[in-house]
Amino acid sequence: MDWFIQRLEHTNPTLDFRDFSSHPDDFKKLSELNIIKYSQAIDVLPCEWCETEHLISPLLNNKGEIVLSCSANRRVVNPDELKIWTINRETLEENVKSKVPVIDRTLFQQSAFASKKSGEFRITKTGDDFYYKGDLRATSKDNDWYKVFCALYDLIPDGGEISYSKLGTQIKSKIRKAKNFNAEVMRKFILTNLTDRSNGFMHYAGIPATEDNSKPLLYPNRGKGIIFNNRIR
Repeated sequence: MDWFIQRLEHTNPTLDFRDFSSHPDDFKKLSELNIIKYSQAIDVLPCEWCETEHLISPLLNNKGEIVLSCSANRRVVNPDELKIWTINRETLEENVKSKVPVIDRTLFQQSAFASKKSGEFRITKTGDDFYYKGDLRATSKDNDWYKVFCALYDLIPDGGEISYSKLGTQIKSKIRKAKNFNAEVMRKFILTNLTDRSNGFMHYAGIPATEDNSKPLLYPNRGKGIIFNNRIR
């Protein structure tokens, strides 16, 4: 299960339809052992037809099918494409101690997921203030980029992956004007306020382009959400 071990390199990993369809036997086994569990449904999928990257909200047709449509293209969506799964930490920890573990115990212990509680983080928060490697940053709080980052930090303070849908719901609870945003407007709003090097959190908090692991602190993940590269290994 090399693919599963790779997912454990994030402190808050999620699994999606690509994992489900690429590794059906492993996925079935992990589900039966209750190591992974269904977490939530997403309400947008990346467009597979247009050159410009954007998201589409699936619709229900009169046959009861979930349909994706854009630029005169249309296809029926497998309901599993809209599912997100998470990992049961306690169940996985017990499994790797067993006589027949699903993954090697040593590899598990070396993963970011296993060492989540003991590591250090690039961004920390005290009260309403954010610190980057111990230095106070983001002191201006009455703006969109601060509130969007607060929404992200509320959900995944240790870092990891989060879908645009889940983050968008949290943002709507903090920013009144965002309550009526559709999926595509919300995606652009998130990217502008988190990853834009000229007008987002990365810019105003003075965050360098990449960290010591050669990855940005915040970056898009395969068109489905944001990766928060907060853990120092």
